[in-house]
Amino acid sequence: MLLPKCSRSHIAITPFLVLAALALGACSSTPQRPERIAAGDLWAVEQHLRERMAHAVQQGTAVGVSLALIDDQQVVWSHCAGWADREQQRPATADTVYRMGSISKLFTVMAALQQVQDGRLDLDAPIERVLPDFAVRTRFAPSPITARLLMTHHAGLPRDQLAGMWGQRVADFRSVTAALAEAELEYPPGQLLSYSNVGMTVLGHAVERAAGESFEALLQRRLLDPLGMRTASFSQALPVTPLSAAAYDRERRRHEPALRDTPAGGLNASVNDMARFVSLIFAQGRMADGHTLLAPALVAESLRVQNAAVPLDLGFGVGLGWMLAAPQPDPIVGGGPVAHHNGATAYHRTALYLLPEQRLGVVVASNSGQAGPLVSDLARTALALALEARTGQRGKAPPSPWQADPEPYTAAELEALVGSWATVWGLAEIRRDGERLEALLGPERFRLRRGTQGWLRAELLLLGGWLPVSDDTLRAVSLQARRVAGRHVLVASMGGQEMLVAERLPFSPDALTQRLAATVTSRWRPVTAEGEFVMLERIELGQRAGWPVARPYVTIAGDGAPEWPLRALDEQRAVALGPLADSGPVLRRDAAGDGTGWRFSGYRLRPEPAR
Repeated sequence: MLLPKCSRSHIAITPFLVLAALALGACSSTPQRPERIAAGDLWAVEQHLRERMAHAVQQGTAVGVSLALIDDQQVVWSHCAGWADREQQRPATADTVYRMGSISKLFTVMAALQQVQDGRLDLDAPIERVLPDFAVRTRFAPSPITARLLMTHHAGLPRDQLAGMWGQRVADFRSVTAALAEAELEYPPGQLLSYSNVGMTVLGHAVERAAGESFEALLQRRLLDPLGMRTASFSQALPVTPLSAAAYDRERRRHEPALRDTPAGGLNASVNDMARFVSLIFAQGRMADGHTLLAPALVAESLRVQNAAVPLDLGFGVGLGWMLAAPQPDPIVGGGPVAHHNGATAYHRTALYLLPEQRLGVVVASNSGQAGPLVSDLARTALALALEARTGQRGKAPPSPWQADPEPYTAAELEALVGSWATVWGLAEIRRDGERLEALLGPERFRLRRGTQGWLRAELLLLGGWLPVSDDTLRAVSLQARRVAGRHVLVASMGGQEMLVAERLPFSPDALTQRLAATVTSRWRPVTAEGEFVMLERIELGQRAGWPVARPYVTIAGDGAPEWPLRALDEQRAVALGPLADSGPVLRRDAAGDGTGWRFSGYRLRPEPAR
């Protein structure tokens, strides 16, 4: 089958277990990045991106993919490969409309900032001032949740309210606010960055209340239409139009479900539409006709690091809506700060990367559920090569802090490392093997090689530990145990960016948690509504290393599942730990029925029948 392409030129942008999987699954035939891009040689940039996109379609990584490269107020190059609808033989184009997923949050934040500009919303006032029906349970000291905390993912709210989030028909997004009255904060507000679709949905509800106009109509009237985003809209489902992309997963056609949480992920747009939004950012909120959609000071505030004073964020910067941490695994170096955001729905994947100081940007979209790594890699590569074509110089990533040290671990180092850890990927155990250290994380086993200044490098072990596997990507990650904000934590460093990945657990579970461990060996399935697209297939409760653990199996994540260590809060509630040892999502007993069930993320969980 011939693969359609289109291009247009004008004269005038986790964690060592994930990285290990990427390393083992890398394809050696992927077109290699040019050794050098000369100043002004945009053609070489375009040629490499064409090859990468064509290769992705040929290999089945994406059915369709579209890319637009923006220089200030112009799309200097756009290209697409594959199909918007393979069965209808409709090729992907720069005007193909995709579900933008979480990139939608940038528009919700901008709409909120317009309300700040109009004096109807205060960034630092309790959100209840405009949304008085907002309430959430908390076991922490009382602290107000503000619009700024919602915009920066520091409100401590759950990531999702999974029950009813996706389906053939879904409830109104405003129902999320009401559902939160039965939920519980996962972290104290302001403690650390904890990404939350729920928080952005609440922000959209607050924007609507402040404006006195429906969220969807407000975004259309004050952002999408003025920007000339002629095919863009906010809706629960992708509109059925000749421009809309079909959805695929591993090359199989799928039905893209509707999303309840419209402010968090309900934008439909093409890469050409998105280029207009990028140009607005570069113009500091001003339109070509002189009209100002958002005051330059507020645009600048959205791109300012908001969490520099949060110790546990370790310099992982976030703006108002924007991620400002160095993108990984290949940071873009030499062009100033990078502002970026990725998006994912059930079967669409997107990436938006900007160099605000250079006024260079890129947006990439695909209609394939497995294309997340692809769109991110294309966006980083396109932006880095475009910067190189502008300057004639290639930026060099900071060196790894890990340097080999042949000396054995000291007693102090062993004391700091050996034990159980609550990590972002689940329960990890670090054990001593003679003079060596090994880490067990789910089914994977790693050797921890000692470096200078307390840095570690994880080396994946296969075949029962006889075969160590090394890879450039895995070697780029360094780990170090530290004391941060009074906590014994594990820090990961990659490409000059640090992030919190774990906190050491107490030596053994407390008595209440031990009693919980004796009662949790079972499999639980959520009670779902008719037509619901089920994100959470089941939760398996069991034990490991003396801890009760919960293994959530998520539909789009494949067969693997993290093992969250559980700590009992009381007889009715348990918290799934990681990366902190005292905070996280809460499971609680369901008082309905015989009282033996559980509730999690809005779901009622019932035991799976014995086989």
